[in-house]
Amino acid sequence: MDFEIQQQLLYLQDQSYSIENEIILSTCSPTELKKAVKELSFKLQDPTGILSCFDDLRSFLKHYDSISDVKGAFVKDLLAAFDQMIETTKTDLAEEQQHSFDVDKKCIELYVFLLYWLVLLAEQEYKQDLAKTEKKKGWNWEDKKEGGLRNQVFEAFHKLLLLNLNSLFTCSLDYFVIEYASTNNRMILKGICIVLEGDVGKQSASKEAISDIICHVMANYPQVHSGMK
Repeated sequence: MDFEIQQQLLYLQDQSYSIENEIILSTCSPTELKKAVKELSFKLQDPTGILSCFDDLRSFLKHYDSISDVKGAFVKDLLAAFDQMIETTKTDLAEEQQHSFDVDKKCIELYVFLLYWLVLLAEQEYKQDLAKTEKKKGWNWEDKKEGGLRNQVFEAFHKLLLLNLNSLFTCSLDYFVIEYASTNNRMILKGICIVLEGDVGKQSASKEAISDIICHVMANYPQVHSGMK
């Protein structure tokens, strides 16, 4: 798969973000959307399936405003697959399965990119929705009692950061290790910055998971922290 993360992060700022095998979800009926989510869920039963359906997943985020009926189901499936990927990577690290490390690294990068993009979209929607009298139904991004899907995203990020991802690198060149960690961590930290903007973010039910991430990055990746200043 030809995916250069730095370029993709720049492309996200472009209103005409291009996806090679894009699904035009804006023209789909609710029934078609549910079918598309079910197909994605099947593909992600193996978390490395992201390598074959990455364009489908990106299509859902590009057409975020058109998937209201299935938004919650889509995010839950994505989070479940990410959690499986973390567990798979944890096992590979523990068993020193070096032949799997390249796939683990690539899959993690793709999941973090998608969830970072999701945070950007969901936070914008959530803050716009706060000003409305009628709230969206069936969409639990932020919930003061349970944390909602936002909290689950940041708890998953924290779980990922607890892995010794540096061990995925069999080379001895520190540059590659630092660059990989920096890119993933900066996406996570930028997502946190979006959440914490204004008084709304400061009252977020996700504060504990967010604090855990910030403390972990500052303690273990000082070069990323200094780069965020």
